Amino acid sequence: MISGSRRVVPAAGGRRRPEERANLEGSSVSDDQRGADEPIDEPVTGSQDIEDDWDDDWDDESAARSGGGLPIWVGIAGLVAVLVLVAVVVATRGSDDDKGTDAAGGGTETTQAGGDDAQQCADWPGIGGLGAPDIVTEPGLHMWSDLDGWHVSRVPGEGVTGVVATVQTNGASDDLPSQKSVTGGATIQADGSQLKITLPDGATASQADFDIGSYATKVTISMADPSGAMLAPDAFTTGSGDQASTNPIVGAQVMKACGT
Repeated sequence: MISGSRRVVPAAGGRRRPEERANLEGSSVSDDQRGADEPIDEPVTGSQDIEDDWDDDWDDESAARSGGGLPIWVGIAGLVAVLVLVAVVVATRGSDDDKGTDAAGGGTETTQAGGDDAQQCADWPGIGGLGAPDIVTEPGLHMWSDLDGWHVSRVPGEGVTGVVATVQTNGASDDLPSQKSVTGGATIQADGSQLKITLPDGATASQADFDIGSYATKVTISMADPSGAMLAPDAFTTGSGDQASTNPIVGAQVMKACGT
């Protein structure tokens, strides 16, 4: 047993713990104090070896931590890609908004010859007007159109018979003429793609109001007496009455600047 000295056996792998090295610092064990079978400790020359070991450990740990990271250029490239994507989305939405604006504004306005923009309105020459013409208050049979729709009326008087009017348009099967209102015993009946309007004979005025459909551009109205015989063109008025009527009445839509 050795007295007055302390022998430290190195840990596995040859590396001593810091506290072991501190105990060895500045001390030595002579060979004559060890037994033949005791391990020989390497002399400790000072604190420099300890510091070098710690520096190596730190370098190894730093390398291990930094080895799993990504190069900085990868992060920059990702940021640039995100910015480009945002710019593309914003530009696309702006283009869609412009298209939506054009589509919404294209239904009622067109460019006139001469370059001026003007709102366009449908007109039915010889038939239509802004309101009911004055002549429809006089005795007789009358047919006209205005901002409230299309109308056939009867004002009783000498020689004024009842009338059966048949209305047909060039509208699609889902855009056919339809009833709005009737007064004085008038009736409106759908007959396939046609409307059949009846204004009875008698002392009571009557009127039938109807629509021709949203997209019809041509209307044909036949005027007959209750027996089915076609009336003479001078037996009724069309529109304001300024033009001679025809039977059947054929109206064709034209577009023109509103208010003219």
